[in-house]
Amino acid sequence: AVALQRHGFRPEVVEARARPPMEGAAITVHGNGVRALRALGVGDALDAAGAVVPRWACHDRGGALLCETDLAALWDGVAPCVGVTRHLLTAILQEAAADVPLRFACRVTGLRQDDHVGVTFGDGSCRDYDLVVGADGIGSTVRRLAVSDVVPSRTPTFGWRCVVAGRPAGVDHLVLLLGEGCFVGLVPVGGGRTYGFAGANAAGAPLRDRLTEFGFPIGDWFAYGLQVIDRVLAV
Repeated sequence: AVALQRHGFRPEVVEARARPPMEGAAITVHGNGVRALRALGVGDALDAAGAVVPRWACHDRGGALLCETDLAALWDGVAPCVGVTRHLLTAILQEAAADVPLRFACRVTGLRQDDHVGVTFGDGSCRDYDLVVGADGIGSTVRRLAVSDVVPSRTPTFGWRCVVAGRPAGVDHLVLLLGEGCFVGLVPVGGGRTYGFAGANAAGAPLRDRLTEFGFPIGDWFAYGLQVIDRVLAV
């Protein structure tokens, strides 16, 4: 929306939620994404909210290094990769779009395409647009109305994510450990915090039990993380 407005268009954002989303943990924004955000004028805010992720390293479940990628070299001349919590990134983008009309608690219920795109909203109102972009997730209403009503199939995988204060020694980059039917990773984010994520095949042992299989530096961090946020998200 910010980019469209800067190019002379008059975008409008409609959001199904009643307020800015607070859920979600964190995200690694790669160099091309950071370059785009800098072009929108939010580079300083992103730098202040996030942490540079200079490389990623893949390990076996015991912690032995399997391979690594130098992200600084990969994105040389573009921008660094940055780890940032999702709610801070959302706040940065919303501030940048302060002049863009934004309607909360507004759901799309119908689409009609001819010379324009006619959109019907949950409150019964209708508006015409030149272009409609649906950025509403895997259960996208816009995709269902405009493309297909086929429901995406779920995979037998469970994911767990959280952000905790503090950072284990050595986690100044993205650390990924690969186990049997299970993976776990840590990413530095702003404020000295750490984003952790894990996934496992639902057919195996509970995810909590599988975390005990992993070595450096997962054990201590997840033992603390599970005390703070003890939930499993189906993905």
